[in-house]
Amino acid sequence: KGVPNATTSIQYQVMPLRPYYFDPMHETMTTSGAFYFVLGFFAIGQKFLQALVQEKEKKIKEGMKMMGLCTSAYYVSWYISYGIMVTIPCGIIAGISSMEAVAFFKYT
Repeated sequence: KGVPNATTSIQYQVMPLRPYYFDPMHETMTTSGAFYFVLGFFAIGQKFLQALVQEKEKKIKEGMKMMGLCTSAYYVSWYISYGIMVTIPCGIIAGISSMEAVAFFKYT
């Protein structure tokens, strides 16, 4: 069990680092990048609130329930509609941020 009189040697060295490069895009994104990412979702939130208020004013859900609509089908339609509306800007933002010309995450 174990080797008597065994020695262990540890070696270490400094890993090479890239030279510092000042990137103005990186500086811009660190200060205001989150704002630009969230800005893409403001229109979706506004449209959602507008549709919700309109539905409440016209009592669309109650009318459809009287016609035989299941509650689960109503909510699934909302999730599908707004899931698609959120997926599209997410894809656009991911595509833009992965472009070499923009390179949001070039040095991360």
